Amino acid sequence: MAENLRVKWSDEAMAELDYFYLYLVLNFGKKEAEEFLDQIEEFEIVISRYPESFISSEIKSNLRIGFVNKIVSCVYEIGVSEVFIVSLIDNRSKKNPR
Repeated sequence: MAENLRVKWSDEAMAELDYFYLYLVLNFGKKEAEEFLDQIEEFEIVISRYPESFISSEIKSNLRIGFVNKIVSCVYEIGVSEVFIVSLIDNRSKKNPR
């Protein structure tokens, strides 16, 4: 069985994670924000074990897009020994780059 890939985050993706977390804390409370972080951790586990489990981007085939939950998707790239999270996307946005 192959080893899990490491998961790394871009600075942009980390800033977006901070934004989503703060938004949830301010609008829905800390419990909801912590549940979101749990979903992010579960997503990281999935893409580290099964990096090709989500669809390739229609715009850039080297990128993949996976749903974290119904509101947030994650754009990531698969490397030799790591998965690199490029960005988090608000699925409600009209600027959603697929």
